[in-house]
Amino acid sequence: MASIQDYMEALRREAGDALFPLALRQGEMIGELLDKKKEQELQHAKDNKTRLGLLDSWWGGYIAPEVKNLIIILAEKRELHLIHKLTAKREEQKKVIVTTAISLSEETKEWLRKEIQETHEVGEFQFKEDKKLIGGAVIRIGDRVVDVSLKKTLQNMYSA
Repeated sequence: MASIQDYMEALRREAGDALFPLALRQGEMIGELLDKKKEQELQHAKDNKTRLGLLDSWWGGYIAPEVKNLIIILAEKRELHLIHKLTAKREEQKKVIVTTAISLSEETKEWLRKEIQETHEVGEFQFKEDKKLIGGAVIRIGDRVVDVSLKKTLQNMYSA
């Protein structure tokens, strides 16, 4: 059985990085609007064409095709309950953790916030120190990690 994380990765691949936040919001919205009656209708529909027809009749063209596909797959596998977990996962996606070897100045922290917020929909920022990094930084945005630390660079050099 696939996890919500597996479905989210599939949605990210289908929608692309640029549209993924919008697709998540739409999935979250569907999770809020999808009552038990609609859930049962989708899960007990005879085929995916019928499921698509139901989604179109309820929400028309307001839902991206990638989100419709996700909902259809979840309904087909009788896992529509996972759509309600998108809200929690979306909140995780918003958290940013910046880890550096030394303490950053408030000016540098503010610059990083602005740079990241220009390209990502994020919420909470957390700044940490880890002397083991030696230099550079590790930036985690939700489940994505960018590691530009000196420690990682050295590890890559020695493993090559």
